[in-house]
Amino acid sequence: MTTTTTTTTGPGTGSGTSDRPRRLPGATYRRRGTTRRSLALALALAATLSATAGACRSEDEESSLPDRLTDNRPLVVAGNAASTSAKGRDVLREMIDRWNEQDGVRPAELVRLPQDVDAQRSHLIATLQSGQADYDVLMLDPPWIPEFAEAGLIRPLDAALLDPVFTAGAEESAEWDGEVYAVPFITDVGLLFYRTDVLADQGVSEDDLRNAESMAGLLGRFNEAEDLPSYVTQLAPYEGLTVNTLEAFWSTGIDLVDEEGDWAGSSEALREGLATLENIADEGKTSELADEANEPAALQEFMEPGTAMMRGWPDSYHQLPAGQGYGVTALPGSTALGGRSLAIAAEGEHAEDGEGDQDVRDAEELIRFLTHDRANQKALLEAGSPAALRAAYELPAPEGRLCREPPSVLRPAGADEETRDAAQAREVKDAERTFNNLLWCALREARSRPETENYAAFSQTLQGEVHDMITQESVSPDQVAGCLEVLLPLTLRGEPLEEDNSVDACAY
Repeated sequence: MTTTTTTTTGPGTGSGTSDRPRRLPGATYRRRGTTRRSLALALALAATLSATAGACRSEDEESSLPDRLTDNRPLVVAGNAASTSAKGRDVLREMIDRWNEQDGVRPAELVRLPQDVDAQRSHLIATLQSGQADYDVLMLDPPWIPEFAEAGLIRPLDAALLDPVFTAGAEESAEWDGEVYAVPFITDVGLLFYRTDVLADQGVSEDDLRNAESMAGLLGRFNEAEDLPSYVTQLAPYEGLTVNTLEAFWSTGIDLVDEEGDWAGSSEALREGLATLENIADEGKTSELADEANEPAALQEFMEPGTAMMRGWPDSYHQLPAGQGYGVTALPGSTALGGRSLAIAAEGEHAEDGEGDQDVRDAEELIRFLTHDRANQKALLEAGSPAALRAAYELPAPEGRLCREPPSVLRPAGADEETRDAAQAREVKDAERTFNNLLWCALREARSRPETENYAAFSQTLQGEVHDMITQESVSPDQVAGCLEVLLPLTLRGEPLEEDNSVDACAY
């Protein structure tokens, strides 16, 4: 049976105006110095958009959602993930096709959600709460799991689904309040991509990259040549900015949230971490386009002449030109864990007629197939998406020795060729093995983002204030620290910001 794949689309990006020299696809733009809206209004608007996202679709999008079916309806897998290889193979769809080709299984269909991670979350919450469609298996960003569990949108799973050896951070994030709510499917980790020719022009070696203790420290080694930025990353106001901010804080030895999901920061810690991030975002060393860039936009900027380095996710590796001096190594300092875990939606209306238990058993079997099957997980890895299953990596040595020094690898000539001579084939195979080893070692050191049912509010608040700091010259780290010291503890406690008079701390 062939997979039915449905796609839903997210909101488009507004055009707006900008005084920047050129625009990047997928980026949103705001003129420096724009008067900021009140935080309370912005968060209220975000909540409204989240709640109504499912109702704001065109007729085509409305018809693309799976209806509530009764007998023998297919399992519906809803989500999106980086699972397409550089040669266009849709590995996720191939997995679902393999499942459907088996005898005696319940067919499955795939509903692809918007590529934007924040739009995915909004769509899932709106759809699950409104009951507009029966989604069975959900692809969740790990920080969403506590929120979805607390809201009753996903159900506890059989703990045996975590029996295989998964990457440590991904497995830990699959549990909440003592129960298993998800199974790791794809992991993700920040890496440092570089160009050997531009590094040499700026007097920096690959050893400098491997030995750097932090991104801010590494950038300090670069010449501040005019119109020659050294680095690009994702500083647009979305989850990518939260990740970059957390990594800057962690690399400075600062945790804003403790293991219980409670506020652990201070005014001094905020000022120090924000100053580190501001140093990284300094336009003398980082592209001025970074503060409005997401992943595709950062990748395009990285491939422009003159940019030496990029913070990116592993799927960027197979998109880089082969044999032209593009390489990748571990990101200096601390890096955040990303990825997708698979959860099962709480029972819908069909559970009332006795089908609910069978739906859950069928969905668990599909999750087991996607996450436990070594061939499936290895296919993800070959497409450039870090597999969650340890067995997919075929590690050549004990982890301690393998990861003693961070590996680095250049994208070899011949990597994009359909036919290769024997020497090219060996070089490509060796490069893929080294890249997989690099992924595993980076995943061992990666850190989970804060585990709290209020993570979305925490992230959105952090993004908004930090983006003001890096895009408006009149907003300083000290001002933003004073604001976040008030707002972040409130968001972590789930308290409404607009009812607290101390929100005036953000009136800069």
